[in-house]
Amino acid sequence: SHSQREGMPLDTNWVGNVYHGLSESRWSAGMGGDYLSYIGRIIEPKGLHLAIKAVKKYNAVNDSKITLKIAGKHYAGHKKDSYWKEIIEPYIDNKYIEFIGHLDDAEKAELLKGSRALIVPSIFDEPFGMVAIEALASSTPVICLDSGALPEIIKNGVTGLIVTKSYTDSALDSETVSDRIMDAIGKVDKLDRTICRKDFENRFTLRRMCCEYNDIYHELSK
Repeated sequence: SHSQREGMPLDTNWVGNVYHGLSESRWSAGMGGDYLSYIGRIIEPKGLHLAIKAVKKYNAVNDSKITLKIAGKHYAGHKKDSYWKEIIEPYIDNKYIEFIGHLDDAEKAELLKGSRALIVPSIFDEPFGMVAIEALASSTPVICLDSGALPEIIKNGVTGLIVTKSYTDSALDSETVSDRIMDAIGKVDKLDRTICRKDFENRFTLRRMCCEYNDIYHELSK
């Protein structure tokens, strides 16, 4: 991503910029459903606690409740990682906050196709965000924070909704950010899922990625 370049030495010899790509046939469009999904490692920089807080706030003020399905791996008992046990697990009620564990690719594809939206609440600067393009390939819009490369992938108001992070005394203002995610949850149904798939087909296919690499190598060989 272009964002990833910012952490590299100023004299880095960039010869091109190629986004990741996925097979068009491996991922197919879905109709969506009545739940949100989170897919990824369950560690604090990924911001899952913000998504949980937002869903709880949304359900507190809406008659039509929504469920957050959480897929991924947690690290309870690994060294000093207490994030799962102390911050996440107490809110798993298997009704509105559901943990479904690690999924294989086929299971992940089905989860995304049935999702109203994918939430990517990463706090740290994502170098890219493969799960975001997997969602687009499934015709599923993405609600994400403005972290790293995510604003390069998601077109705000078109293929998803980008939530701006807010800070208080250099610390993330989790209440404000979760409020903004909650607002995005209420708006995401207005997005056209067919555009999400079309954007994937235009920008993030495996064929497009290979062609761009080929063009760069061809140019270097002259």
